[in-house]
Amino acid sequence: PTRCNASPSDVHAQHEFLTELSKSYPEATVARFEQYKEFAVDERIALLYLNALQRVGGQKNFGMRRFVERLREGGAVGGETLAALQEIGSGKSNKGEMATRAAR
Repeated sequence: PTRCNASPSDVHAQHEFLTELSKSYPEATVARFEQYKEFAVDERIALLYLNALQRVGGQKNFGMRRFVERLREGGAVGGETLAALQEIGSGKSNKGEMATRAAR
């Protein structure tokens, strides 16, 4: 954790840490993604988050707008990906269904 906390913009350090964290503590992975905006996020971290969210039964609280905003804040997700996610979010799928499909 020291390396990833010391390098909040190092997406590789963040991914390495969250990969290990999510194995035993999916709830901590969810909390870190949602609450600590200073840490970099990329597509790999987004998938770790979605899988952890599903494991803790949190998909009913999933919000596509918040998710996309967090990816935007994380600084390592491309504009095309963000645009595609926003388009998906504007559809009629329910929250739990979107989170479950995205985690697969």
